[in-house]
Amino acid sequence: VYPAPWWRAQGLSGSIGDLAADSNVYYAFDSSPADSSCGVIQFHLCGEGGDVIMSMNASARAEYLVEYLVQMLGPKAREYTRIVGHDFGQDQYIGGGFQANMPPGLWTSYGHKLFDNPADDARVRFAGTEW
Repeated sequence: VYPAPWWRAQGLSGSIGDLAADSNVYYAFDSSPADSSCGVIQFHLCGEGGDVIMSMNASARAEYLVEYLVQMLGPKAREYTRIVGHDFGQDQYIGGGFQANMPPGLWTSYGHKLFDNPADDARVRFAGTEW
């Protein structure tokens, strides 16, 4: 978390997609509030890279992720105010995922209802940053 989303003033989106073979981070993005009252870069750690990072203690993990942001966004990334984290792998009811996992057949049976015009169905409510 930063005092402001400073990367925007540098013309950067804050979105990072990293497909380098030696990277442990696959993506991160600007998750700052609309009023820019603070700057937030959110990491989603997954797969083998996520396992590597999550095996680090909290201070080593923080240092690794901050230095990663320095490589991508510049030295100002070291000027954070705090680091907030949640290990979804330890969450009893989520089981490691940070988004819904749909069983086989759900998309083919009901997916069209989401994309025809979901606003026509008053029973459907969308919430989250993706909508």
